[in-house]
Amino acid sequence: MPAPAQPVLASGAVVDTAPFEIRDATIADLRRCYEIWFRTAVEGSTRVPSPRRIPMPLHVHELGTGDLIVALEGSEVVGFGAGVERSGVWFLTDLFVHPARQGRGIGHALLDTLVQRAPRRRATLASPDPRAVALYARAGLTPRWPVYHLLARPSSRFSVARGTRVDVADLDDLAALDRRVCGRDRSVDYDFWIGRVGATPLILGHAGRRVGYAFVRPDDDGLWNRDAVVVGPVGVLDARDAIEAVLAVLEWVAAQDAPAVRALVPGPSPVLARLLESGFRVRDADTFMATADGIIDPVRMLPGPDLL
Repeated sequence: MPAPAQPVLASGAVVDTAPFEIRDATIADLRRCYEIWFRTAVEGSTRVPSPRRIPMPLHVHELGTGDLIVALEGSEVVGFGAGVERSGVWFLTDLFVHPARQGRGIGHALLDTLVQRAPRRRATLASPDPRAVALYARAGLTPRWPVYHLLARPSSRFSVARGTRVDVADLDDLAALDRRVCGRDRSVDYDFWIGRVGATPLILGHAGRRVGYAFVRPDDDGLWNRDAVVVGPVGVLDARDAIEAVLAVLEWVAAQDAPAVRALVPGPSPVLARLLESGFRVRDADTFMATADGIIDPVRMLPGPDLL
């Protein structure tokens, strides 16, 4: 089959290629998006996501608050991509092509369509697949640092010497801290994390001052452990508080009797070595890629598993 022609793009319009086309997704496409995600990201793992997750909450959120598009061959959805923009910063959150349709330029066309609609400050997490890194680099995203997926069973080694206080957050307080740490208004994502995936928002304090915040949630896709919880995003105002803040959150998780905990930790983070010393193991690694430095502070933040 000849390689598809490069699409002539117009924001918001159907993009005709040959032999596929790209259009905005609808709610009716989300089951097929789940199937494609499953075939590329999950199939072959020991954990099969529950049918109650169809459509995936993330895909519903992307459709409602971001830009979710699909690629079709005839009437069949064969790939999809999504991005969200928050305060002028755009994140590519999903890009998947059915394994039987890969190598035909579909992923490139999806990404090109999304990028042309996005602001200049853009970022994503690239999987270990070298094709992903190459694709994103050609789109102007530069590899910045690794992000390690860590997994552990809660342990007494999470104990905190200085005693950071962890409380369930008032969302107004958390939002103010979040804006100071990440520079974005993510209040629309709080509704997703808390309402759709069951996250608990936490405020972290020490000696009468606010030091940071965190979200703790059930593992939405359960790729490694069906009973794990995920810590993230986490943010601190001062990098010197990062290690103690994360350990305090992990101590809070251990008190909830969670059998396993997962976190995404940037390579430059001071938290990485401390968590490895505490019994965490590296289960996977992605690459944070961005059009500019400073979009995420890898020293003061741990990203979440979906919306960074």
